[in-house]
Formats: sequence, C-alpha cells, structure tokens
Amino acid sequence: MIPFALFFVLIATLCHGTTFYVVNGLDESLGWVNSDSGEFDAQAVTLGSLANDVVVTNDKLFVVNSGLGTLQVIDRQSLTTLDEITVTGSVNPYSASALSNSRVAVTGLISGTVSIVNVEFGNVDTTFITGDGPQAIVEHSGLIYVLNTGVVFPVFHPGLLKRYNAETYVFVDSLELGINPQSMAFIGNELHVLCTGDYANITGSVQIVNLETMSISQTLEFGGSPGAIAANGNEVFIAAGGWVEAGYVFHYNASTRQVINDASNPILCGVGASDIVVQPNGDFVVTCFQDATVEFSSADGVVRTVYNMSAGAGSLGVWWGASDVDETLPEIAQDMNILSAFPNPFNSSVMLEWTGPLRAPNQIQIFDVLGRNVGELAIGAGTPRVGWTPGSDGRQEVAAGVYFARFVEGATSLPIRIVYIK
Repeated sequence: MIPFALFFVLIATLCHGTTFYVVNGLDESLGWVNSDSGEFDAQAVTLGSLANDVVVTNDKLFVVNSGLGTLQVIDRQSLTTLDEITVTGSVNPYSASALSNSRVAVTGLISGTVSIVNVEFGNVDTTFITGDGPQAIVEHSGLIYVLNTGVVFPVFHPGLLKRYNAETYVFVDSLELGINPQSMAFIGNELHVLCTGDYANITGSVQIVNLETMSISQTLEFGGSPGAIAANGNEVFIAAGGWVEAGYVFHYNASTRQVINDASNPILCGVGASDIVVQPNGDFVVTCFQDATVEFSSADGVVRTVYNMSAGAGSLGVWWGASDVDETLPEIAQDMNILSAFPNPFNSSVMLEWTGPLRAPNQIQIFDVLGRNVGELAIGAGTPRVGWTPGSDGRQEVAAGVYFARFVEGATSLPIRIVYIK
C-alpha cells in the first residue's frame, strides 16, 4: 500500500523523466528507478510467484508470473495492480510483448505455445503451438517474432526463429538458428539474435539475421553463456552473467561488426548480469541478480550510479518519458469493435464477443487460412455476443483447423484467430 502523503509525489516522479522497472524475482516484487531525479523504490509492487518478465507501455506495466501462470496488469503511474489474468493454454509463461493497448502475447516455455491475452476482457483470446522452449517474443513492423530455444532438457536442439502476422497470428516463415537463442534486438533491417549455447561445450554468439531475405548474414562469437542483448543505434551490449566474483557485460558495434568486449575481456559489473538496456547516449544499465542492484555505467564500463534493489534483480523495462520517446502503442479507434473468442481452442461451438455496442445490424464472417468463407453469423443491433457451431448454417462439414472471424461491415474491425478441434 502506498502512503497517501507520498501518492502524488510518486505520480509526479513516474510521469516525468526516464524510469527503469526491475523485476526482483526472488522476493516477488517490482522496483523502479527514475534516472533523472535519482529517486527509486526497491519494492514498489508485490508480484506473483517466479515473476520473470516486465513489459512497459505508456500507461501500463505487464509482468509475467511464471510460477502462477499469470499476466499481472499494473497501472504505470499509481503502481497499483489492476488485474491478474490466468494465461490459459500456457505452461510456465516466460516472456511477453504488447501487440496493442489491449493485446499482449505471452510465450509458454514448457507448453511450447504463444497465448494472446485480451487485457480488456481479462482472458486469453487464442493460443497456438510455436515450437520447443519459446522464450523471447517481440512485435516488430506488424509481425510477431518468437525465439524457440530448441531446448528439451537435457537435449539442446538448434533454435528456431518464427514469424507470425501480428493481427491474424498466421505463420509467415521461419529460420533455423544456433543453440539456445534467448534474446534479440532489432537494428535497421537486421535482427541480432543472442544464442546462449549449452552452458558447457557450445558458447555464446550473436547471429545477425537479414530480415529482407530471412537469412543469417554473419555470426559473431563471444564465448561464455550470455543471456540478454540490447541496442541503441549501433551500440550493442550483452548481459553475460558472471556468478562468482563479478558480473560480465559484452559490447560490439553493429555497423562495423567490431567486437569490443567478449568473454576474454568483459566489462565487469555486479555479480550476475541478467538484463540490460542501452541509453540514447551509449551508456548502459544492467541488473545484477546476485548483488540485487541496478548499475548505470558508461559505454567503457565506468560505473556512474548503483541502486540497491531487492533479492534477485532480473528483468529490466524502461519508460523513456513522453518528452524523449513516443512509445504510444497503436491506439484502437473508438468505433472499433475488437473480437474475442471463448473457449479457444474449441471442439463443438465457440462464443464470439466484442468490445463495443453495435449501432446497426452486422455479420461475422468465418474464413479459413486460404480465405474461403465457411460461415456467416447475422447479428442484430445491440447484440453483445454470438455463438458459432461449425456447419450449423447448412454448409458442408467443416474440418478441424485454424479459422478467422471478422465483422463484414466496418473496416476497422480486426480479425481473430480461432482453433477448431474435434
């Protein structure tokens, strides 16, 4: 609970300047640091079991609680929990990416799935299989990028990068990667993928993917077992663990491909470098898991400021401030009707709902992955929901598989992916 006298101070602090949010995984709390004012709070919000990832938007924070299997929705300004949504269809949810103001994609590490959480309705719209051990997930230029680590412990298969349409969730293409890809950073028309290795014989590397040809153009070897990568411009930094006397940070230039610091000459930081962010001036911020700190350092490793967090400082998110970077996610038009489906997948019938009232009669069209119309549902004005039973409108039998539902009228309505199983 935030003391009332400090409430407005907190709002003012978090609304101005750059704020870093830290998941303290061991004591299940969220801390923050305002780098402009120097103010911080090590335990500002209580999180769930095995809190693992934080995603920052203008008005909300989304935290993945792996132990509870939930997505925690937090108001960014007041730091109060708004909802905790069970990520159905996902075992050991691991990472998240905000697709819009109302949709968040979450990977399921053990289940090998991606679940699309509808934040407005507080449920999962759809879940689809993506591969073995998916960890990192990012939306970029209308596509969802998923890193499947390929790890089915104790076996380390080659990793796999998969791309999906961010609106329909239709699979686009894939690319085989190195061993255990865990993190990625977009730089121009390239994707820099960090492959951690098998923690024994195969060491860390970065594979540079040409997004136009969807091919690997170069591999940079770093050694060690690095876990997180971040970039700003051509300056790229890697959080590379270090669990004994000091933590390790690697560094390279994306344009020249020059490796400046690797396992042979790492930048030293607090023990257990876990996550990292690169600032616009080329400095970096790193969380140190074992030391329970956040370090602000120059590009050459000179530590400028250290903030004490709580036990197990891990995932790091940042809000750059409205005056610095416009991080507004795609806004939903006020007259847009967003569809959701439950249950999904379904085996007999599915209920389709939408966010806003329909001012006039409409129809929902169901079509398959080839664009063929397999069903149409008439909707009266003011109707809040409608059910669909495949084949119920007299059409030929509908096979199990992936389908999409959309409004016939209204170009601003987005299609939703539904899965029919028998």
